[in-house]
Amino acid sequence: MSLQALAVSPQGDPAYINQAWYLSAIQAPQAWDLLPADTSDVKIAVIDMDFDLSYQDLRDVFDIKLSKDFSGSEFRKFTPDGESSQHGTLVSGLIAADGLNDYGSTGIVRKGSLIAINIAPVGPLKINIADAIRHAVDSGAKVINGSFGYRPSADEIKNLKSAVEYARQKDVVMLFSAGNYHDDLDKIPFYPASLTTEFDNVISVGASSRADGLSVISSFGKKNVDLLAPGEAIIVSHLPGQFKMSVGTSEASPITAGVVALMRKANPKLKAGDIKRLLLKNVDKLPALKGLCVSEGRLNAFKAVKAATVGQ
Repeated sequence: MSLQALAVSPQGDPAYINQAWYLSAIQAPQAWDLLPADTSDVKIAVIDMDFDLSYQDLRDVFDIKLSKDFSGSEFRKFTPDGESSQHGTLVSGLIAADGLNDYGSTGIVRKGSLIAINIAPVGPLKINIADAIRHAVDSGAKVINGSFGYRPSADEIKNLKSAVEYARQKDVVMLFSAGNYHDDLDKIPFYPASLTTEFDNVISVGASSRADGLSVISSFGKKNVDLLAPGEAIIVSHLPGQFKMSVGTSEASPITAGVVALMRKANPKLKAGDIKRLLLKNVDKLPALKGLCVSEGRLNAFKAVKAATVGQ
């Protein structure tokens, strides 16, 4: 999909019109009206795989000094041969692609600050995720997104819990994707998302369909998945000047992370646990989601940010 084929929106970014279905569904434009466009004082860490720090819609958004590669593969640019997946780039764009630069797409956060933390090329995780979490916290992130998951050993879970507790003590909200396996996470835990049952600063996000049901690939769980967010037919960054359609909980989680950042901007006094409570309380409850997640609803940015503004 080339930029030349996309209409320009009132927000100024050409791809906006193609994002409109999910931005409209979660009432993002109405949420934006409640806040200044610049929310860069709320740092967001993206723990992911493959980032292009020079990508035009993100190069002024990434904090280069705080971003860190843990994988040994370094930060790599988009390449036509597909050697680099750029999963981290597309996730970052959903959170905070520059929405005020007359180029590309618009993130949920239209003017933000991201810390890129590269943990591996897509594939087997080769590092201690807990180290990446601690780096994000120590770098001043108030929101962390992790669009990944795995089934760790007992020792790995213990180490992971220690890092999440460290983030909780520092009042950091953490969002993790529930996975694209259509599993019931109440029966088959998936980490870090399944830590939501133990930590009030962890939010587990599944994917909703364009018809406001459960996406056919999304995992679910009455206790282990907190809410759903749009995860089908999502426009994401691809090669420079191009976009592609994507699907999955990897998309749903960063969309939700962007809303959480807006909530933290709306009311910096709210604690991580308050953010989680208000986010889940202010979803759009949908009959099709009954019994499939804690909130039984799909993300609503406007309701969540409005609730955060008044603190209830």
